[in-house]
Amino acid sequence: MSITEQIHEAEAEYRHMQAIEHQRKAAEAAYVLARLYQEAGDTEMSKQYARQSIALFTQAGGTDTLEGATPRYTSLAGVQLPNLIHEGVVRQAFHL
Repeated sequence: MSITEQIHEAEAEYRHMQAIEHQRKAAEAAYVLARLYQEAGDTEMSKQYARQSIALFTQAGGTDTLEGATPRYTSLAGVQLPNLIHEGVVRQAFHL
């Protein structure tokens, strides 16, 4: 799968999760998009999605326990998510 196809898949999932107001999964999809755009060399889009991921994790809450920080996706659009994910992980990964 090309990076463009991966981005399209992750964007579709992100939009779907936003539409059904599933903030936690939208936060993870935004993290994946940030990683993909970073890999594609688009720093601006990467930072934009990283900030969106942080905002969504903050809104969703509940990441202060191991269970709460466990990702809902194992992988998305070919990107493996970390074993634990929350706004702090995103901040550190993207230096925000």
